[in-house]
Amino acid sequence: MAEDIGLNGADILLYVDVDGLGDFQPLAGQRGATRERNAATIDVSHKLDKYERFIPGRLSSTMSFDGLWVPDDTAYAALEAAYDDQETIIARLIQDGEPWKEADGFLTSISEGFPDQEAATISANFQVSGAWRDVESS
Repeated sequence: MAEDIGLNGADILLYVDVDGLGDFQPLAGQRGATRERNAATIDVSHKLDKYERFIPGRLSSTMSFDGLWVPDDTAYAALEAAYDDQETIIARLIQDGEPWKEADGFLTSISEGFPDQEAATISANFQVSGAWRDVESS
């Protein structure tokens, strides 16, 4: 019996709420995505100790993603509109076809690349506002 030792990154897809009403559509041409979670630290060092001392501070999260540029993609159009209008969007991660995690946030950057004799690409960064939450399977 083969032991499951990992997960293929292709099994995780990014979906975007394209209408603000829960119509989640996949971002076309996806290639990569990275979800990053960070904890700030609070310095509680004092003069009587030669070592720095810290306690945990606020938690934060970002997501970066990239893929092929598909100009007529509904999800990408929703991302562009949210960026231009500085609106909050909901990003959802789908694992093996089932909703897994979602978060509210906003785009901090969008880039499009158009190299000669190569595929046109997009990349973007998403700042989470609050926490990622589990999504109930339907």
